[in-house]
Amino acid sequence: MTQPEKARRVWRGRPNFVRPVSYRAEQSPDQRRATFLISRRADALKRRQCSLLHFWQTCRKPLCRRNRACCGDMHACFAANWRALPEEDREWARGLFRAMAQCLPPQAQLAAAQAARERSLAVRREAAEQEAAVAARPAAADRDAGPPDACVSAGLPRGPRVRIL
Repeated sequence: MTQPEKARRVWRGRPNFVRPVSYRAEQSPDQRRATFLISRRADALKRRQCSLLHFWQTCRKPLCRRNRACCGDMHACFAANWRALPEEDREWARGLFRAMAQCLPPQAQLAAAQAARERSLAVRREAAEQEAAVAARPAAADRDAGPPDACVSAGLPRGPRVRIL
């Protein structure tokens, strides 16, 4: 067998880790089957997300790096690596995952992901501008804006503040 034939036989992303499914005692066989399928679909989705985001590049497991896909515990891998991503990359990934869930074509998925990133950057830019405007406003102007109540403007001494509940 030649090297290219061997390469064609390798199935990238073959899971080495299979998460156990827990059932409740009162579940019927049909409910157990549905629980099993839901669990396996969630695992496959999380594994695909890990592989799409190339989390295998930072994985300590040689099998993941060799297969260039997530082959270990996909939920632990996603939780650990998701926090390490910059916020704009997370927004891009969220946009991509939403587009994938809508079954859009690949080019539309990438466009939706880029649009989500641009929206996130615009919101962050606007928030930074608002913070800069608040910081640029002098604090003395807030204190000297005017008298707080009529007693001070009339020149009367200010007494203690009393609140009645």
